[in-house]
Amino acid sequence: MKKQHILLLLLWVLGTPLYSQYNLFTGDDTYYLLPQDTIFLKIEGASEKIFRHKLAPGQTLFSLAKFYGFTLNELYFYNPGLKKGTYNIGDPISIPIPNRAIKRFKGKYFEPSQYVPVCYMVERGDNLYHVSKRIFKLPLETVKEKNNLTSNTLSIGQVLNVGWMSIHGIPDSLRQFKGHPLWKRSFTNKKKYFYQKEYKRERETRGPARWIKGNSNSTALVVMHRKAKEGSIVGVTNPMNKRTVYAKVIGRVPYTYPADVEIIVSPTIAKMLGVLDEKFYARTHYLK
Repeated sequence: MKKQHILLLLLWVLGTPLYSQYNLFTGDDTYYLLPQDTIFLKIEGASEKIFRHKLAPGQTLFSLAKFYGFTLNELYFYNPGLKKGTYNIGDPISIPIPNRAIKRFKGKYFEPSQYVPVCYMVERGDNLYHVSKRIFKLPLETVKEKNNLTSNTLSIGQVLNVGWMSIHGIPDSLRQFKGHPLWKRSFTNKKKYFYQKEYKRERETRGPARWIKGNSNSTALVVMHRKAKEGSIVGVTNPMNKRTVYAKVIGRVPYTYPADVEIIVSPTIAKMLGVLDEKFYARTHYLK
C-alpha cells in the first residue's frame, strides 16, 4: 500500500499526461475519448503512429473502429486476437493515428474541452530533429516551445507534447488510404515502383507462379523472382481478376523449383490476388 501511495504521489507531481497512462480505461460508455485522456503514441510496424486505447465498459469494437475512422476488418488487422473474441474490458487495443488527425497548432478558436493532448515518449536513438521533422512534420522550434525545452537534447522516457486530437474521433476522410492495410502497403510499394520507372526500363514476364501454404508470416508482401533484382519492387497481376499487388523481391527462385516457375509469392500475396491453388498463372512487371 505504501508503494502505491508513493507511485500516485509521483504521478501527481509529474503531471496529468503521465498519470493518464495508468488509467484503467480510455473514455467511458458514452464517449470514446474524454478531455482528461491523453493520446500516447509509439512508432511501430511500417513506421505507423500507434495509440493503445483501453476498452471501457459499454464500448463495442464496431463503434470503436468507426470512431477512429476505419472498418472492423482494419481493426482486426492491427489486433488479430480480437477476431477470435479473446478480449476483455481494459485491454489495450492498437489504433493507428494518421498525422493529419493531429492538430499541431491551437489556432484562434481552439477550445481545450474539445481536444485531448497527443504525446510521444522519447525512445533510444531519438533526437529532436527526428521526432520533430521526420515523425510529426513539425518545426524544431515548435516542439521546443510546446515543451519548454532550452536545448535540443532529449532523454529516454521524456514525454513530449506534439499536438492535440479531437475528442470526437477521426473522420475516415483524414485517413490517406481507404481499405485493408495490406493494400495500403501495396500502394506504397506501387509509388516506389512508378518513381523508379522514370529512369529504368520496364520488363514483363508471364508464366507459372507458386505460393507456399502454411507460411506463418501473414503480412509479408515479398516474392522471389527469376530475373528481378533483389530489393526491387515488382507488380504481380492475376489475369483472371486483374488484381495487382506490388511487392519486394527478397531473392531468386531456388533451383529446386521447375524451370518454368517465374515467381514465388508469399501466402499473403496469394490471398490478395484471390488464388487458391499452389500453382497459378501470373503476369509480373519489373524494372531493369
